[in-house]
Amino acid sequence: LGVFLSGGIDSSVIAAFGSMVSNKKLKTFSIGFDDKSVNELEFANRTAKYFDTDHKELIITPKSVIDLIPKALESLDEPFADASVIPTYAVSRLTKEYVKVALSGDGGDEMFGGYVTYKAHRLAKYCAYLPSIIRNGAMKGLVNRLPTGYKHLSLDFKAKKFLEGLNYPFYQRHFVWWGAYRPEAQKELFNASSNNILGNFNPYGIISDYLKLIPSERKKLEKIMYLDLKFNLQDDYLVKVDRMSMANSLEVRVPFLNHTLAEFALSIPVGLKLKGLQTKYILKKTMKGILPEEILKKRKSGFNVPLGQWLRSDLRNLVEEFLSPERVKRGGIFNYDYVKGITRDHFSGKSNNRQLIWPLLVFEFWAQQYMDR
Repeated sequence: LGVFLSGGIDSSVIAAFGSMVSNKKLKTFSIGFDDKSVNELEFANRTAKYFDTDHKELIITPKSVIDLIPKALESLDEPFADASVIPTYAVSRLTKEYVKVALSGDGGDEMFGGYVTYKAHRLAKYCAYLPSIIRNGAMKGLVNRLPTGYKHLSLDFKAKKFLEGLNYPFYQRHFVWWGAYRPEAQKELFNASSNNILGNFNPYGIISDYLKLIPSERKKLEKIMYLDLKFNLQDDYLVKVDRMSMANSLEVRVPFLNHTLAEFALSIPVGLKLKGLQTKYILKKTMKGILPEEILKKRKSGFNVPLGQWLRSDLRNLVEEFLSPERVKRGGIFNYDYVKGITRDHFSGKSNNRQLIWPLLVFEFWAQQYMDR
């Protein structure tokens, strides 16, 4: 067995208990980047040294990612716009060289309340008391003056996302924060023919279906965490890890989703998961004295890539190829003027549109594989 070790608390928990029960050195594997805003190798190395694991790591360079992207996307079989498929493919390929089965920390955020969006909901509750003229006027004006950042989760990105979500109902807000295209932006993205076919389609309609399954007396944040189980975990993260690991003939297992542990974790009151603005409160208390203090206190980063910068530099040719006017117009789905606008603003540095460009790039790559045939 080996362990995917990202440097975050979840994978560190798996490495900690794995090293305790193993009768030989546990093998751990990490992926890093040149961009320090997403590079967690420093923390992964500290955890590996702390538990004396047999640690292997790989740095993904902008040049190597050009080779990784087609291999990762070809293994998906469907348009799938989570850019962390790239490091997941890379760490799976690295791990397969040494072991046949790896353990990952997936599920820890859903089981124990680890997402930054949960804190954002708490803050949004207080912002709701502000007059609309302040939220949509002064605050928006101030945020729009922030310089464009291309580092992952830059200040301007987080501030703009937060404000975007404030004007939506509670449950829709959560997916505005997570997602790329708001309903209004979707109208602009699609051409007239596509919009005519879509009609009044509500992309958030499925949320209502899931909410009906939750007892009404449950707290709002509990319902949000349930939705993350059904959407983010089930339809994104587990799919991503399964496809990328299987593409490299590697088996991956998720100890946090052991059914006994999951049933217990889901019974814990939400106030012990998010205490004030501290995420994973009870998990961190549990691991105190077991994990290094610096791991328990580090800011959450997630398994991310420096996508914004890549799209402006090493992947720019890929964007210009797959989102060319000829290709987009031939596809007959998207409004090319809108696509041209978001790519132009991204290349010029006016705005970081990585979240808008990447799904289109993935879709067009998939279309070339299947629809063009």
